[in-house]
Amino acid sequence: MRIGEGSRRDAGPVGGGAVALPQHVRNRGFVMMIRVWPSVVAAAAAGLMVTSLPGSASAAHGTLRVSGRTYNNPRKGCYTGIFWPLVVSNQTNQTVLVYDNATCHGHVMGTVAPRRSGIFEFGEGVRVPR
Repeated sequence: MRIGEGSRRDAGPVGGGAVALPQHVRNRGFVMMIRVWPSVVAAAAAGLMVTSLPGSASAAHGTLRVSGRTYNNPRKGCYTGIFWPLVVSNQTNQTVLVYDNATCHGHVMGTVAPRRSGIFEFGEGVRVPR
């Protein structure tokens, strides 16, 4: 064999070049990975697009009452009432979180499950998580 020629097994993509292919390229598993990878990426991208679409899936279905205020099909966010103590009637399909401040950040005081109610002496804000 002359200098610059590889053996048939180590030949480059053209077939007679001096570039030897690494072992992982010669393995059949790597070729399968190259063929499967675009499908995996496409499926993941499609899943992200579906979950990020706005619509009714981002709102709780039902009625949320917070100390004198009524919210129909409340979207993700923070809700406050107009009197104290905080009275929460959750007639939605999602559990809501009760916070000790009106911005719904910080300490979670409790939760109110769907079709349940609760009174929170020091509660100020109610968050619909999704």
